[in-house]
Amino acid sequence: MLEVAEVGNKISKAEYKAAVPTLRLDLVNAQYDLREADFPVIIWIAGDDHVAANQMINRLNEWMDARFVDTRVFADVGQEEAARPQLWRLWRSLPPKGRIAIFAGGLLGGLAAVTWAALKGDPPAPLDRLVITSPYGAPRESGLHGGVDIRAPEGTPIRAPFDGVFGHFRADRPGFGGSLSTQDGTTILLGHLSAYCRPDGDWVEAGDILALSGKTGHTNGPHVHLEALRHGVRVDPVALFPDWPWEAA
Repeated sequence: MLEVAEVGNKISKAEYKAAVPTLRLDLVNAQYDLREADFPVIIWIAGDDHVAANQMINRLNEWMDARFVDTRVFADVGQEEAARPQLWRLWRSLPPKGRIAIFAGGLLGGLAAVTWAALKGDPPAPLDRLVITSPYGAPRESGLHGGVDIRAPEGTPIRAPFDGVFGHFRADRPGFGGSLSTQDGTTILLGHLSAYCRPDGDWVEAGDILALSGKTGHTNGPHVHLEALRHGVRVDPVALFPDWPWEAA
């Protein structure tokens, strides 16, 4: 019944009651199979009908083994959450592999896309080692750090982590920068480059060398500044690509 969902589909109460026992058994079996999988599942319940949402959450917990389901309702932003990056409370709530999470409440609609990007499996990292010298959200004189700084000797090759269009740009300060964008709304920005290895506007594939690290612009030494965006919304690269080889300095 849930294999194909289209607006306007209806079944009779009799058909529903007859299908429920099999559906419940299939759902629980799928849940137990998931415990051995290398990915989690998020059930995202959205909309303005809070009564219906509560009924849906209760029904899911009733039909599944509630021991392996995490339910999180995102209400108003608290004081601690307000001081954190926009997606902080979402990242903290992501379920581990093999578990199911039910999310409901007032998160921005675009967060669903961010969550999917974080869960669908990660492409190869742009560098062999990603030693973070300054994390996302770190306080600075100009505000919170909008990306991560990665230790890299000058001239280190930077690979494309996914297929996309590579662009050259200069930010609002001196220095070479580059961007890699996909059609699904994922973009990474690279700063302090010493040289470009692909033309501006070139289509590249995962693994291609995009540029060389450097120390152009305002910096105390050679490194790569990396930012990540989903549909124009800046997010923490560590949260968006959790399986990359991140290391603390």
